[in-house]
Amino acid sequence: EPTEEPTEEPTEEPTTQTSVEPVGDWDWNSMGFVYNGVTYYLGNMTYSDIEAMGFSMDDSYLDQDLEDYQYTFSEKATAADGSYIYVRFKNLTGNGTRKIRDCEILGVDFMFDGWKNLYVSTLNNGITRDMSIDDCKSIMGEPDRDYTSDDGTYCSLTYEMSDDAYSNSVQLSFSDGKLTQIELENYN
Repeated sequence: EPTEEPTEEPTEEPTTQTSVEPVGDWDWNSMGFVYNGVTYYLGNMTYSDIEAMGFSMDDSYLDQDLEDYQYTFSEKATAADGSYIYVRFKNLTGNGTRKIRDCEILGVDFMFDGWKNLYVSTLNNGITRDMSIDDCKSIMGEPDRDYTSDDGTYCSLTYEMSDDAYSNSVQLSFSDGKLTQIELENYN
């Protein structure tokens, strides 16, 4: 009679990288990032992509109307394990008012706070959590704007596609010299 071989369930431990080789130039139109092993492109994301990432948002929020040529403030999307990201929606189609759930994603904000959001998240050019300021600059170049707190423990680097008021942007925030937050915005 046949016997089953025991199988081992793979265990996935969150990992971080502190040095990554550049993967390629940053594409300001697609603004690609990798989350939990899957590549997403902010340039064409919708709420269904947020759900595919394992996050959900309150239906009462998603069912609100968003008028044409408007965008939302950031709203928290939460995963079953308590991890979270912040999401902004846009309705820039010229086709009238739509429900937020039917609008495109304007921005995604990953905050690596040390006890949640332990999934590996990287930009598709190699930027990843816990990288140093110098490593990020070696990939992205010199920022359009930067800020350092008086005590030097917080720093942010902001990169913009152009100097227009509504320009695609990447903001990298650092705590004690390590990347702790990635904020992406795509107005296309």
